[in-house]
Amino acid sequence: MVEAHDREATVHLAIEDASGDSAILEFVEGKLVVHHRREYQVMTNDPTYDEQLALLEKQDFSKPSSEMPLPGNVNATDRYQRAAYYRAMSPKPKDQRQAIAGILAIARNVSVPFGAPYRGFGIYNTEYRTAINLSGDVSTNFQPMEKASF
Repeated sequence: MVEAHDREATVHLAIEDASGDSAILEFVEGKLVVHHRREYQVMTNDPTYDEQLALLEKQDFSKPSSEMPLPGNVNATDRYQRAAYYRAMSPKPKDQRQAIAGILAIARNVSVPFGAPYRGFGIYNTEYRTAINLSGDVSTNFQPMEKASF
């Protein structure tokens, strides 16, 4: 848990290598928990990743369509399910530009807009979105793609 403004929050970190191997890292009750599978590519900061996966099992995104109703609130659970749905619908990109545009489109869709209220916590918003090409030398390829402006 991380504390800010007298509130505790769960924080997740997603990592992936150039081969597509993925892991989600989180701290649960002060202990590092690593979820390691290629298909672990979507996450939000709340609830724990085990709970996110259990919620996702209730959804069937194996045949996504425009007829499928999606959760639409700003809470993390709804945002996680939308991200998983759009990730399942994403076509294979033809080049780096399409890949970055596609992932940032999903990130924007599930980001919390500035000024969005959330329970009694006040306002929390998505401030950073980053996409990176993992092929080649990461140290020379890294470029923050977008910082949300205030």
